[in-house]
Amino acid sequence: MLTKKCIVCGKKFTKTVNCSQINWENRKYCSKKCSDTKTLFGNKKYTPWLKGTKGMIKPNSGSFKKGDKLSEETKDKMKGRISWNKGKKDYLSEEALNKIKKAREKQVMPKGKYHQSWVGNKIKYSGLHRWIRNEKGHAKKCEHCGLKGQYIYNKKDDGKKWNIEWANIDHLYKRDVNDYVGLCKKCHSAFDTKINKF
Repeated sequence: MLTKKCIVCGKKFTKTVNCSQINWENRKYCSKKCSDTKTLFGNKKYTPWLKGTKGMIKPNSGSFKKGDKLSEETKDKMKGRISWNKGKKDYLSEEALNKIKKAREKQVMPKGKYHQSWVGNKIKYSGLHRWIRNEKGHAKKCEHCGLKGQYIYNKKDDGKKWNIEWANIDHLYKRDVNDYVGLCKKCHSAFDTKINKF
């Protein structure tokens, strides 16, 4: 076992299991109590640099404190001033606003493989379903029972949810638009159970 001698009390102390080799090499004290005697907080001989200066340091003459009242001279100076933004609610001209509008219309967010977050075939399950919803929108009806697509109230999520889901046909979850079919929740569950049995 590795041991050291404390430079304050002279007591020997051993290296603990969770202490790294670098920390052990730098360690000089056996406890926090001994360590504090050499620091500013534990050293009683230490005197703060601002001790005895109370009242000597005065606040800046130009500083404004809460509750202070403005002098008559200051009030007279401020009388003729007009705020820089007074009456400038729509400070941009119509021409400038039109230029900004046209510039924003030209900006096109890159989509698909040109987007910076595109991961290709490394996409996960939830991301793949979001992608298919963006590509094909909501499914209009269930391909098995013919139920029409509509928003229904969902107690679990406390909001509206579309009742027709996109189901993967071959269950290989490829990034293929034609590999998905619209099914209601009941048919989707039955379809997945049937596939998983084989």
